[in-house]
Amino acid sequence: MTPTTYAGLRPVLLAALAAASLASAGTASAVTADNNTKGIVGIQMTFGTKVAPEIFAGVVHASKSTSDHYSGAKALLYWDFVQGMMPSKFKILALDGGAHLQGELGGGYSFSQRGGFFTAGASGNNLTAGIDFSPNTGLAPYIGIQTPKRP
Repeated sequence: MTPTTYAGLRPVLLAALAAASLASAGTASAVTADNNTKGIVGIQMTFGTKVAPEIFAGVVHASKSTSDHYSGAKALLYWDFVQGMMPSKFKILALDGGAHLQGELGGGYSFSQRGGFFTAGASGNNLTAGIDFSPNTGLAPYIGIQTPKRP
């Protein structure tokens, strides 16, 4: 078993800092009508070096302006069905957009690949889709179903 090095976490930490900055920057100038924090669960298919069904759970926090503009952040932990329900990765994402569609940008760490990755995607109503990129494994598109309907 190879020990995890902190050098592999550097891109993840930078992405998390950028996600937190983006999430707070979007709400600084808006008149906030509502702040909301919810639990989130879902299932997705990832199409990378292997096709893998995963379940995820986490938390999403979003601020809604008076013009129905949402901005905030998500933190998600994933479990891989193929690996016997072992934690497979976590993601930290900034989100920004309207009531029915939010863009997402962030990063994460893969426990199975022992390395960081960047992620970009979109969530709308109960659907999520996007792509993860890791220098070690390349591109891994995903599509899934999630709760809540909105942040």
